[in-house]
Amino acid sequence: SATLGFAPEIIYEGLRPTSAVASAKASYKSAMYDMLTDKAALIAQREALIRRLRGLKADDEFSEEEESLLLASDPMVQAYYALYEVANARIGKTAAKKLAKVYLNTTRDAEFLKKVYKIK
Repeated sequence: SATLGFAPEIIYEGLRPTSAVASAKASYKSAMYDMLTDKAALIAQREALIRRLRGLKADDEFSEEEESLLLASDPMVQAYYALYEVANARIGKTAAKKLAKVYLNTTRDAEFLKKVYKIK
């Protein structure tokens, strides 16, 4: 739901005159950054909710059951990875890698980070 505003924004940019191409590219990059940070916030909120429901503190370990809700195979996390794949092509791999270092979880996302960004 965090990405609902993206499609109308891209359509609007496509309808603008070609003289606004540079502006459209900047808007697209901005929208990509927003989508990635919004998805990261959704995943963080989900983790915080699980912690709150289970009565866990921020540094407490998850049980296997709790951890399974945040695995790399989770559809929300997979959608997040897909956004990074698009970001690699649209905003550049270097910019996307910087965001990945900030927002991706080094434990849960280790395989993705290694495969896509060669981060160990």
